[in-house]
Amino acid sequence: MRVAIIAGLGVVLLLGACSPARRPAPPAISAKEVAGLDAPEVAASLPLRLTVPGEGAVLPWSFPSPELRWTDDWYANTFRVRAFASDRTLLAELVTNERAARLGASDWEHVRDAVGEGGTFRVEVTGASVLPDGAVLRGPVRATSTVRFSGAGEHPTGVILYGQRVRPVGAHMGPVSPHMRDVVARQVDMRGSASYVLADLPGMRALRTALRARHGTLPGLSGPSDATTAPALLNADRERLSADAWGSVDLSHLARRPGVPTWSLLPFDLPDNCLGCHALSADRRLVAVNTADPAALPDDWTATQGSIHVVELATSRVIGVFPGGTTLRFHPTDPDLLLYTATGNSANMLDRLSVFRSDVHVVDLASGRDLPLAGAADPTRCELFPAWSPDGRTVAFSRTRPGEPCEGSTAWFEVATVPYEDGRGGEPGVPEGASVPDQASLQPTYSPDGRWLVVYRTTRGWFSRGSADLWVLPATGGSARKLSVSTDALESQHQFSPDGRWLAFLSNRDRVDRPRGYVARFFEDGTTAAPVPLPGPEAEQAHLDTLDWTR
Repeated sequence: MRVAIIAGLGVVLLLGACSPARRPAPPAISAKEVAGLDAPEVAASLPLRLTVPGEGAVLPWSFPSPELRWTDDWYANTFRVRAFASDRTLLAELVTNERAARLGASDWEHVRDAVGEGGTFRVEVTGASVLPDGAVLRGPVRATSTVRFSGAGEHPTGVILYGQRVRPVGAHMGPVSPHMRDVVARQVDMRGSASYVLADLPGMRALRTALRARHGTLPGLSGPSDATTAPALLNADRERLSADAWGSVDLSHLARRPGVPTWSLLPFDLPDNCLGCHALSADRRLVAVNTADPAALPDDWTATQGSIHVVELATSRVIGVFPGGTTLRFHPTDPDLLLYTATGNSANMLDRLSVFRSDVHVVDLASGRDLPLAGAADPTRCELFPAWSPDGRTVAFSRTRPGEPCEGSTAWFEVATVPYEDGRGGEPGVPEGASVPDQASLQPTYSPDGRWLVVYRTTRGWFSRGSADLWVLPATGGSARKLSVSTDALESQHQFSPDGRWLAFLSNRDRVDRPRGYVARFFEDGTTAAPVPLPGPEAEQAHLDTLDWTR
């Protein structure tokens, strides 16, 4: 990547993205090439579109500079990005030959200082296909977005918990496979500072021992794997082990370029984690995670259903284990109450096929009570993705038709709700707009004010699809609308900020095999502004998996 950051009369050339050993540094962008961007703009027949920030985006005041991105399909090779104040004062500028760039920290601070909290400014990108001598072949064309910073009392707060998952060579596009058991539990605050939540999760080391003994060397696991050597290998020095235990990651198979190496060793060590679902209690004292359960691993499978472990963060003490549990949520105010999906038998995640019964359970950690929730535990249906209403009096969940299996690739789902009081459920109902023929409505999530339900919809099932969109409907029922953050890619795993002003979600709009987090302003009328990327978790080697947002 070539980026020239222009400040005042000086030009500073930055070479980044790949180390010299991996990718030779290209020549600097010449002054003649830059001058080509000042030629008269051509007709709009050459499309250029800013995707980040999109028109009308609300940028959280506390976020660092987002990675600015744009698209074109006419082979432009030189781009200039400018930020203007509302009075047309030029605040920052850079030139690059890539379709993404980030303002430096000092330039971003200058923009923030000049615009102020709640202030509006304009981002402009100009693109052209320019020869080294400055001759313009195509373009220039300009695209702009008018955006604003969040204002006082509007800034997002709290932390987002997410799983960062490695996708090694040959892994399926789907969410789970034996290659992808290793997920890092991390959290990011609203200034982009990311940290690990747990250094190690229960059951993982025993699972690795069992897998090596049973299946030999698997992709992502290397070295001797018989029953006698596996324990020694697992207990070996982590620093020595990390170099060969994680294999390689394909960084570029969707956009190969001449001279760019296909494989790259992971540059960071990962804890021995396996994390499919996770949630933080309202007081951030407890974390509930779906993690490895060696006892639940059938002899002929290389994937595991796992169990829910509830862990006290301060001491890493496990205070509860719930076998076969997944898709879990803590009560909005009582940290001792937990909803989760109890599965009837293991799911073969490797083949992205799961046929099992599942019911919604409610757990009282103080008493140890773990019971099916009446109205959400129909033996003829599959029920999953439970969620509390903000007042804790209603539980929403997704369910199949009576008699239909819980099949992860093809099942149809609707959203239903049941009342909740003191551990008891009730008669389920389906809000208007929550059931769509031949579509799966999944992961109902209440807005903190209780007015809205957001779901993601796809054609069938809940495993990775080609596309899924976020929809919003009144919590008591009504007309459903597709949120404007949706694209023709996959948007899912959505969560509201504690104050309900922001919606976080995952999307693979940038690369189909690398979902990443986005944050969008959510307004009282149930609409959203254009989203911006979640700061912090930006490793190209990984994709993100599941989100939870707490104070």
